[in-house]
Amino acid sequence: MSNYIDDTGIRQIIQGVQDDFIDLWGKNCRIVYPPKLVECVNCANGTWKNGGPMPFTYGLCPLCNSKSGYAAQEVSTTIKVLVAWRANQWIYPVKNLEIRVPNNYIETKGYYTDVPKIKNAEYMVVLSPDGFAHYQFKLAGEPIDPGSISQGRYFVCPWTRI
Repeated sequence: MSNYIDDTGIRQIIQGVQDDFIDLWGKNCRIVYPPKLVECVNCANGTWKNGGPMPFTYGLCPLCNSKSGYAAQEVSTTIKVLVAWRANQWIYPVKNLEIRVPNNYIETKGYYTDVPKIKNAEYMVVLSPDGFAHYQFKLAGEPIDPGSISQGRYFVCPWTRI
């Protein structure tokens, strides 16, 4: 008789529960990447293109707001993550020190497959807990794999409000 315990079934159950937490109670957050430059359909080097949608004679193009003929276009994607708003859920207090952490920090937990998206992000847009405000956060630390039971499946990382 062996002392080996097959924990595959237990791991699958725990992963299923963690997946359900993310899928059911996670928030859709918009990951915003650095903008890419696209050619303006209205102007070329600050001169109106004949047939462009917004004619102008001089100055900035009213469509792209530039003289270069290129406009910055937002590039984004949406991921689902669990968001911990209360720092006392994830910041451990230091004994004998009274430290107060403002609500400028959050911690997210999500699928590890989204880590490349997060690492390339300029910032992330999160809906406030009351649902009225859209807050912008930048990555405040490296996404890590908490990996106690499900290594390589989830990430956890801190964000700071901008």
